[in-house]
Amino acid sequence: MITSVAVLHQVDAHDALGQMSQLLAAGGVLAIVGLARSRLPADLPWEAAAAIAHRGYRLTRDYWEHPSPVVWPPHTYAEVRELAGHALPACDTSSSRYGATC
Repeated sequence: MITSVAVLHQVDAHDALGQMSQLLAAGGVLAIVGLARSRLPADLPWEAAAAIAHRGYRLTRDYWEHPSPVVWPPHTYAEVRELAGHALPACDTSSSRYGATC
């Protein structure tokens, strides 16, 4: 199993996916949780829900601002799905908006 959490927007996504595909054993699992650039207006409902949830969280809980540099995601989910299709040809990246089946 290979996991990647909030990594692909920090590195060259195509190269990283290619490297992960080479490291992945046959029948293995590649789990990627990431960030993506919004496609407006299509992502507006998601953006609005996230903004409301974030404001609610900050009002009801302590909030820690990390000192790490923030890099805005360079790709949309559709672009990452296309990159994954090239780097992971054995995977079906069209099965859902946010996932793939290998």
